Amino acid sequence: MTTIAYRDGVMASDSKAVADASYRCSDVDKMRSFKNGAWLVGAAGDTMLIQYAFEHLEACFGRGGTLKDLCLLDLSDLIASDTSLENAREEFELLIAHPKSGRCWFAGLTSSGMLLAYELKGSYHALGSGASLALVAMDCGRGAEKAVYAACRRDEGTAEPVVVLRGV
Repeated sequence: MTTIAYRDGVMASDSKAVADASYRCSDVDKMRSFKNGAWLVGAAGDTMLIQYAFEHLEACFGRGGTLKDLCLLDLSDLIASDTSLENAREEFELLIAHPKSGRCWFAGLTSSGMLLAYELKGSYHALGSGASLALVAMDCGRGAEKAVYAACRRDEGTAEPVVVLRGV
């Protein structure tokens, strides 16, 4: 799957994507910065859903949207158009960070395709197949970037290169 980690205004992700057992790509955009780094968003799951969500988030932030607006994101038209996406919907995760306030949210899709977000407690977070490895690294004092590198060494769903975004 992937690993996304966030700590102290820094979000990091791996770049691995697997289309099927025979095709692997290591140049996938799993994170975006919105409003010049005021918001950082990392995503795990189906790459088509990720890119579709990023387009909607860009439109939301572009018109001055807030997190409340993000929770109104409706991907049901995409989900309903392809029943094979049901499993992809279940694996889709977003980590949304607002570095200035120090607040983070986890978001996933409901069965109807609506984005559901809830605020996370704590100072660092991770999601994806390598999340537990990244969290252990951050428990030991590592930052987000080093935490994702640690996951790359042990999680077969996570691979270099590691990409980093810094919030403002």
